[in-house]
Amino acid sequence: MTDPEQNPGNPGSTAGALSKKSLVKSAFGLGALTMISRVLGLFREQLRAIFLGTGASSDAFGLAVMLPNLFRRLLGEGQMTAAFLPTLVERIRKDEKKAVRQFFSDFLGIFSFVVTLVVLIGILLTPGLIDTFFADGFARDHAARDLTVRLTTIMFPYLGLVTVAAILQAALQAHNLFWPSAITPILLNICIIGCAILLKDTFSDPAYAFSVGFLVGGFVQLFFQVPFVIRKGFSLRPRVGWKNPHVRKVLRIFVPGILAGGLYQIQVFVSQMIASGLDGEGYISALQYSVRLQELVLGVFVVSITTVILPTLSAQISDEGDQSESAAQTLSFAGNLLALVTLPATIGLILLGPAIIRLLFQYGEFSVQSADLVYWALIFHAAGLFPIALSRNVMQAFYAQKDLKTPMIVAAFVLVIHIVLCVVLSGPMGHGGIALSGSIGALLTVVFLIAILQRRGFKIVTAAALSSLFRCFLATAILMGVVWLSIDLMSLNDQSLNRVLLGLGIAATILVSTIAYVAALILLRHPEARSAIQAVRRKLSKGKAS
Repeated sequence: MTDPEQNPGNPGSTAGALSKKSLVKSAFGLGALTMISRVLGLFREQLRAIFLGTGASSDAFGLAVMLPNLFRRLLGEGQMTAAFLPTLVERIRKDEKKAVRQFFSDFLGIFSFVVTLVVLIGILLTPGLIDTFFADGFARDHAARDLTVRLTTIMFPYLGLVTVAAILQAALQAHNLFWPSAITPILLNICIIGCAILLKDTFSDPAYAFSVGFLVGGFVQLFFQVPFVIRKGFSLRPRVGWKNPHVRKVLRIFVPGILAGGLYQIQVFVSQMIASGLDGEGYISALQYSVRLQELVLGVFVVSITTVILPTLSAQISDEGDQSESAAQTLSFAGNLLALVTLPATIGLILLGPAIIRLLFQYGEFSVQSADLVYWALIFHAAGLFPIALSRNVMQAFYAQKDLKTPMIVAAFVLVIHIVLCVVLSGPMGHGGIALSGSIGALLTVVFLIAILQRRGFKIVTAAALSSLFRCFLATAILMGVVWLSIDLMSLNDQSLNRVLLGLGIAATILVSTIAYVAALILLRHPEARSAIQAVRRKLSKGKAS
């Protein structure tokens, strides 16, 4: 079958399926912007390491960020987007512009009202949540408890701002316009960094400056997207349109989705709760610094791919049905692209982890002991890169089919396993066991979801896909040897090594190993790698021509 081409429904509509070439191009463009965001995010975490280290204030700030973010991922760009975006794409391809505009306004009004209630209730319940679920961790430090409550209260309005921003983001993505939404995390990080530097001495604890930065960034994320949404013909005048049948359809899809997302967020919540109860301090912060490095990989390319393919899958399934061969090919293609990035990144983070942590975080209040805590978590977080990426990718097929019930059932089963593993593994392995349980949970999730899709006739595990994956494993083995040799030759794990030389050594190792990896992929004739290389060549040639 030929590549799926763009197929707009109405005249002037840009809601259509991207070809594989366009998908790679969009993913690279989105990935470049996301890279900037993740680099700024790393700088933000460096400032946190300098000002807060892994002490009680850092743990308090970590919990304050976690609680609103649990609801953000539940109500915002996660489950809400999964329910709303496919329906919006379908409406754009089938309805008149006036009907689409009314549907958007009706949904915006209802969801804004709901999220406002959640924010108000969250602020009122924050002290009770902290005292109920984190009492053991704060039994030793009541001042840390009070700080966590105050920081969380400041952070909760961010949930409302970023959730409404996610609705605008979905409207832009439905038209295959991704870059404005990709810029908003950059603006968020700039706001947090600016507030942290400028306001750190204004408050009794620098953690307040970080929280204020999140709140300011939430306003910027929301209002930056407004002109682009208006330009696409949407009205930002909210209407509480309970009677709109398409809004009701989204809500029917969303309810199982919010349960599925709730189960996942319970998984995150339990992990943090167990970490807060471990003997000693710094475990919550160590897990979060480690996740930041994990998300650097997931965010730069994985999120880009999974973001780009959802509108495409939705359009293909809308046209061909739930067993769309084009959609299966798109999903399989995206999965192999993800393997190209996450498999070598796993090896890189595990082998280069100590050097990277020392280079990025070991300043100020962040000690050698802090670095050891982060690396112990990073080993097991890195092992979950490919399963997490693949699970996010496969999940998009269910979202495109408007089926959030199946992921909910899978999430419930995995949640039970995850909680058991957290309790069992955190005993002998400490916070490393908590990180490992998350990676195991991601692996189980993707295995179950792929098996269900295969039984439905949605064929993504094919001989061609397995062949590409095998070639990727071989190329990754070559990369591992190059990285191992480079670390030994340049003594990158030597604590006495000058920081400038350490940075140059890490950069040289990444460059040389990447060249070896790409060369291996070319020699092994990896099909998705060839597509990606061709896309880069076309981009470079256009740049020279202009």
